[in-house]
Amino acid sequence: MSQAITPTKTSSKKIREAAKQLNPIDDPLFEKMAESKPFCQEILRTFLEEPDLIVLTNTPQKSYENLQGRSIRVDLVCDIDSGQVVNVEVEKNSLNHWNRVIYNFSIITTNMTDPGTEFDDIHKVIVVYITRKDFLKLGRSKYIVEDYVKDYGPLPGVFTSKIFINATVDDGSPIAQLMKIFTEDDAYDEERFHETSYLKKHYKKQKKWLELCLILSEIFLVKILEI
Repeated sequence: MSQAITPTKTSSKKIREAAKQLNPIDDPLFEKMAESKPFCQEILRTFLEEPDLIVLTNTPQKSYENLQGRSIRVDLVCDIDSGQVVNVEVEKNSLNHWNRVIYNFSIITTNMTDPGTEFDDIHKVIVVYITRKDFLKLGRSKYIVEDYVKDYGPLPGVFTSKIFINATVDDGSPIAQLMKIFTEDDAYDEERFHETSYLKKHYKKQKKWLELCLILSEIFLVKILEI
């Protein structure tokens, strides 16, 4: 019978300190905030620039599996009133961002499509991919990437839009202001981004960081068990 593994006193202190330093761009805090439908609606209205958008369902940390049995766990999936599905990913690591977006889109689309579904009836998936750095290095806070035909334009009926958001470029846009709240410890804007500011303060300033400690403790234990 294996012995239970628990964090040491030193590691517990580090976990508490780490929890207090989290911002929405960090997975544990984003996971908790994404449980709130008003928060999801607020950020999607900003990212998609659709002020009347309505979020019907929001599911943080949703798992999908491909035909070979490989699973992915995405940060947030929302159904919105237009009938589209939005996947929000928050990524700070230097990965192949483009390939990850394509892979996630394909797995989500496959899982949502029942056998026999007509191609015209496949759900349109919007992927919103948030990074700290401007990895495209074109000086904008938001990039929309769609499938184009050279010398013609966007393909009609394409089922995906890929939106890349970064926290590096401050172009004065609402997205850039929202990204400050996502990344800077003392950045809040309760007038324009009430839900985001409220929840961030709720977890960072009102002792609710203890809930984040539980998430960090689970991550800590997983890393130990993988050694």
